Amino acid sequence: MGKYTIQIPETSYKKLHKKLQKYEIKIGNMKIGNFLIANSVIDDTGNRIATRIKRIVLHISGDFDSKPEDLQSGFELKTELRYGFEEYLLLRKRLDQLVKEYDNGARISAREANDCIIVGDCVDLISSKIVLNEPV
Repeated sequence: MGKYTIQIPETSYKKLHKKLQKYEIKIGNMKIGNFLIANSVIDDTGNRIATRIKRIVLHISGDFDSKPEDLQSGFELKTELRYGFEEYLLLRKRLDQLVKEYDNGARISAREANDCIIVGDCVDLISSKIVLNEPV
């Protein structure tokens, strides 16, 4: 089976994600809306790493409107961004994908992702795994 690329406008992506969240359709153990987020590729390679991490955190919470640069490092994932079990699974997957862009041998474990209490913990976790030539 070949790999396919589908490009859709950002506004359509938001609408599609919102509609899919209403259904209890699962792919593996992940709701279909979260599966869509996990497997979407956003070309943000020109952004600083902290911005990329914050975008991941926001998108997992279903917030596609806020600017990642405005997300405070002290925001709590569980209480302020309403992260639950599935969101933490998704966080591990997305942060693991991100860290592998910089170091293919690096990985993010479920325990490490679950230990992230605030947004800044996610940034610190990635920073501890890779060497950057930029300020975080």
